[in-house]
Amino acid sequence: MKKADDVDLLEIAKQAEDASGADLKAIVVEAGMNAIRRDASEVTGQDFERAIKKVLGDEEQNPEEAMRMFS
Repeated sequence: MKKADDVDLLEIAKQAEDASGADLKAIVVEAGMNAIRRDASEVTGQDFERAIKKVLGDEEQNPEEAMRMFS
């Protein structure tokens, strides 16, 4: 999937400074999934922002959504 022009990789790196390699992979995958959910052909900066919040725990998930990965 393509990266939109508004994606600032340096800013993403700063926001994910304490992330592990697995966290970084999860952020990229989640950003791509956000774009897919929007039926988009490129990943935007907002897709990455939401992914960082979700993966690094700044965004609370409801229990049903959290358990969906196990079903």
